Amino acid sequence: MANLEGPDQFTAAILDFQSSDSKIPSGRAKAAAGYCLTCTDQPHVAAQFYERAIKSGFDTPAVRNNLGYCCLKRADSKSARVHFDVALNMEPNLAVMHHNRALLFWLEARRTGQSKKEIDDLVLLGIAAAKKAALLGHASPELQFDTARLYALAAQSDPSMIEPAADHLRAALAGGYDRRKDTTFAHLRNSEPFKNLAGLQPGPEQPIAPRYVDPIR
Repeated sequence: MANLEGPDQFTAAILDFQSSDSKIPSGRAKAAAGYCLTCTDQPHVAAQFYERAIKSGFDTPAVRNNLGYCCLKRADSKSARVHFDVALNMEPNLAVMHHNRALLFWLEARRTGQSKKEIDDLVLLGIAAAKKAALLGHASPELQFDTARLYALAAQSDPSMIEPAADHLRAALAGGYDRRKDTTFAHLRNSEPFKNLAGLQPGPEQPIAPRYVDPIR
């Protein structure tokens, strides 16, 4: 489905997959419709199609990753973690899934009412997931930003994490993704590594790297 462009083409594709599925029920068609809905930013409806695809027997790492992504979009981190864990067991080298896991752990670490150890453990899991995503070739500016946020959380109790937080934020900036004003970095703005970021100009803006994948490729 790499040749689809724009909401109109995706909408037409959704109708085609639904029509095909109504004639000959297929988990593959359900997953494809879910993907098109994900591409048009309809995570709630897309999730329903991915769930139907799984129930139909089309249970793949891509479907689980995409369903987890939709769960994150609708603020259901508990379900997202379940689906990412299944995807991880199926295919440990799916790069975008590791980025999604990194973002999941960052979100979970920011929940209130947790102990310092729980937060530290989640941050370490997030950093490990981000490193794995980068190792597998998904070193997008967005991943660099999410990694910087994880290190910024770690820096609340470990000053040695300030430097890597700044390094990853600099890498995001070089990719045209300027999020220096994000509140995650508020407690670090007066540190020397972050002061050094102040005068830098963003690099050329790059297309956003999706955290979901075509499940029928």
